[in-house]
Amino acid sequence: PAAQAFAAPVMPAAEARIVQPAQAAAGPLMPGVPVAQGMVVGLGAKPGDMVEPQVAGTPVTQAAMQPRVELPGKRKSLLIGINYFGTNSQLNGCIADVKRMRPVLEQHGFPSDKKHQMVLLDDPSWDAMRRPTLQNMRKAIRWLTCDAKTGDALFFHYSGHGGREVDANAQSGYVETLCPEDYNSAGMLLDTELFETLVRPLPSGCRLTCLMDCCHSGGGLNLPYL
Repeated sequence: PAAQAFAAPVMPAAEARIVQPAQAAAGPLMPGVPVAQGMVVGLGAKPGDMVEPQVAGTPVTQAAMQPRVELPGKRKSLLIGINYFGTNSQLNGCIADVKRMRPVLEQHGFPSDKKHQMVLLDDPSWDAMRRPTLQNMRKAIRWLTCDAKTGDALFFHYSGHGGREVDANAQSGYVETLCPEDYNSAGMLLDTELFETLVRPLPSGCRLTCLMDCCHSGGGLNLPYL
């Protein structure tokens, strides 16, 4: 099932949120969440709008809603699309997903220059340093979070295969994974690592929006309060 969450009080790190494609198309679902520049929460949402809160169909009082959050800082985005060309796992639309997302992000105030946006694709014509190998994905995530400050807005978009592996130490018995283009040789990117490198380093007041178009994405960040 789709999952959405903001950082719990025990998490002084940034607000982390998962928005899946079906949700983004359907409209805002997160109660009391202010729509800021760069948040893909529903068609027609504008900066400063508030999501209408509902609990089992009953409106929540205004006092229970989160206050508006100002995000005056920089905006950075990381977009990854993997079609797995020439393999038994080939997909057809992941690179196209990323290309369609770029102008949407520009409309929400995210610059598309190399200083503020990184794009990893397994397009045969793509530069080797910008291909979505496990090593390059790890480097790109570090780039996204390395200089994050309060008031910044970060966006992470992944379109590709997602998986899960048995893990006796996990509460569910599994860890969710993202599958780089070289996952057969290099391995997969585990949800536990994503939490430590993508979520935990962020300071309070820095917003991270994640759109993960893959299987098992509900637990893809290993958020402890889902």
